[in-house]
Amino acid sequence: MPKVLFVIPKEMMENGIYSNYIKIMQKMNYEVQIITDFKQEIKINFQRYLINISNNLFSLTNFIAYKKIKRIIKNNNFEIIICYGQIYGILSRLVKDIKTQIIYIVDEFSSNKLICKIEKILALKTKIIILTNKNDYKYALKNLNIKIIRFVNGIGVNFNRKIIKKKNKTYTFFSSGEFNKSENQIQQLESMIWIIKKYPQTKLIISGNGKLKEYYENIIEKYDLNQNVKIVDNNPEEKCDCFISTSKKNGFGSKIIKMMFLNIPILAFETEKTKEILDKENLFNNSEQLIKKMFEYIENENNYQDYKDLEKYKLENVLNISEKIYKEINSKK
Repeated sequence: MPKVLFVIPKEMMENGIYSNYIKIMQKMNYEVQIITDFKQEIKINFQRYLINISNNLFSLTNFIAYKKIKRIIKNNNFEIIICYGQIYGILSRLVKDIKTQIIYIVDEFSSNKLICKIEKILALKTKIIILTNKNDYKYALKNLNIKIIRFVNGIGVNFNRKIIKKKNKTYTFFSSGEFNKSENQIQQLESMIWIIKKYPQTKLIISGNGKLKEYYENIIEKYDLNQNVKIVDNNPEEKCDCFISTSKKNGFGSKIIKMMFLNIPILAFETEKTKEILDKENLFNNSEQLIKKMFEYIENENNYQDYKDLEKYKLENVLNISEKIYKEINSKK
């Protein structure tokens, strides 16, 4: 039986959607193995390797992870490797002297000059690249020497999830992302200064790490936000009421897709991509507008769950397109 290796980060596994992609390959009679840092049990039979991965590409953690990934790939005769996300995709394709066909699925890389340089080098080892961002797709067509370049609308969203109605009046907002200027978390902190004056029970949980973490911790201390704003390492999104994305990146990342999957209301900074899927009332351009939207959510219980043009993002549609791509590479082995 031919083998396929999935290399999948934890955040991509948490919502369970990727089990559907694994089933596609099992249906095509592949023995499935996966590398991930997702530790919870999954109701599918496959070999799983747990490897810690850092968002910092050049960290010691990733050097150790690369050694482990290299050993796994060298010890198995995989016909296909399917990588999800920048870091996992880069570490997997760095392994030298492998003839395995590699499918690389990624979002939001064309705005990072360093990653673009790395992608141009690793393109020579990539059979198929699947982009979930139109800007990345245009960049790949023009700049990457990869035989097959495809575009799909995200990883698929299951809109049949039940919405859990709120039973109390303690509102908790949530955001997730690396602490840097483009993620723009300072906008969230500025908003909370005003929100808690009227609604002191309101909470904001920010999940992430990065070079501005200490700076944001000082802001929280300076403006006496300690009781209302928490910085955490994990993602407690299912316990939160509304997701806030202040990211200025012109992408449609996995965080927003995951919130849609969980039916969690979304407030997002307006970019070309967020305008594609979210209604105008979900979007803001500055701190003043974000404050207004947060007040509206608390006072009027606006659900901000109205998405548009959803058909192309539905799980079954994205799965159909992905299955065709997988069969395409399988027929050209």
